[in-house]
Amino acid sequence: VILLTLNLVMLFLYIREIQKVVLFSGRSFSNITDLISNYRYLSYYSNEVENRVSGMINQLSKIIPATTLISLYIFMNNYFITKQIKKNFIYLIPIAIFFVYAIISGGRLPLIRLVVGSLLILYIYSVYGSPKSQLTKSFKMITRSLFTFLILIVLFFLLKFVLG
Repeated sequence: VILLTLNLVMLFLYIREIQKVVLFSGRSFSNITDLISNYRYLSYYSNEVENRVSGMINQLSKIIPATTLISLYIFMNNYFITKQIKKNFIYLIPIAIFFVYAIISGGRLPLIRLVVGSLLILYIYSVYGSPKSQLTKSFKMITRSLFTFLILIVLFFLLKFVLG
């Protein structure tokens, strides 16, 4: 609960900081899509944007991806042990907060890191978690990886309309 609250506070502070950067540059925004587009434009064409973001907020925003990977690991661990999603649903909330953070930051790299982390955790549990044969484990891992990759491609395609 503490990490969830910390994530929400950090997301709020990060959004406020991006709003300040966009307004300081002389650009305006009327909705969140304009804010994201303007911030992405500024960060793509200007080297000064990173300097305008508060150093404290920049460092503290690294908490969101870290707690997301921790929550993802706990969720997958509990799911593979208990096979129940409802009891472990609270661990998915930081992942949703992370998606908002990744979209607002204007990049797709955080999403790629999350997918790679998910695949790594999934691989660890598929290989070391059950006594099945290695061939069955490898086939399941390849199938899951392809499915995740296809979802990632569709997500990136849909994000291009938001991020520009």
